[in-house]
Amino acid sequence: MEKDGRHALLVDGAPFLVLGLQARNSSAWPSQLPKVWPAVEKLHANTLEVPVSWEQMEPESGRFDFTIVDALLREARAHRVRLVLLWFGTWKNGSSHYIPLWMKREPQRYPRMAGADGRRVDSPSPTRPTSWPPTPGPSGRSCAT
Repeated sequence: MEKDGRHALLVDGAPFLVLGLQARNSSAWPSQLPKVWPAVEKLHANTLEVPVSWEQMEPESGRFDFTIVDALLREARAHRVRLVLLWFGTWKNGSSHYIPLWMKREPQRYPRMAGADGRRVDSPSPTRPTSWPPTPGPSGRSCAT
């Protein structure tokens, strides 16, 4: 919402000030949650940020598993805390550790990007080169980036 040049986050139709905590940055596993809730309560937080990665959501190509998200929602509701899901799709911190294992196992089908020197980088490419190594573009950079 914007009023007189000021912005506000509305939740349930009212301005909402996030007093948030972030769960362990690389772990949305429900087994970690018993350690999180006491901290949320002690700090009187109203919001919890929790990472969820692609590898957790699609353990096999085309088979989706919402078990972790369901558990996060159930526990957040039980503790009367808002939930912000931090989505780690293909990479985080410059590394593709969060892509599904089935993609990691098929580098020919899901190639990694290439740096200016032509070496593969630990991140999936948004394009698929027709050959490897990729042909340098006009700037000398790889066409696979």
